[in-house]
This record gives sequence, C-alpha cells and structure tokens, in this order.
Amino acid sequence: MPTVNTFIRSHTPGKGSSTVKEFARDFMDHNGDPDRVSLVTCDMSPGFAKGVREHLSHAHRIIDMDWQRCVGRFLRGRVPVR
Repeated sequence: MPTVNTFIRSHTPGKGSSTVKEFARDFMDHNGDPDRVSLVTCDMSPGFAKGVREHLSHAHRIIDMDWQRCVGRFLRGRVPVR
C-alpha cells in the first residue's frame, strides 16, 4: 500500500509545510479526509513535520531514512584505524 509520503512527493513539489498543506487541499478536492490519514512516512525535515502536525493532525509520523543516508552518517562518524 502506498504511503501518504509517496503521494505527496509525486503530486506536490517541495518539502516544507506548504507542501503538506497543498496535498491536504488536493486530497479534499478528491473526496479525501485528511483527518482519516493515520500514518505518514517522511524524512526529518522540520518543515515537513510541521505540515504533518498542522494539516494531517491525526497522523503518526515514521521517520524514513534511505539506506544511502544511513551509510553516509555511519561512515562520517567512523574513526579511521591505522
């Protein structure tokens, strides 16, 4: 089942709170009810989190980090061994 994040990213450009607002408006235009959205996967963007809080208020957020970011953070934190 596709997540709301997939729909937001494919239908509205950007990552700020206005992106989620635009999605919620479009969702309602297509007979959707933003209050019935219960789960949203998203990155750690503060703007996106704010938009979910304000416009999809009943949704729980799951932080979604892609594997490249996880590996990058791991490698940056690694101490070189000689």
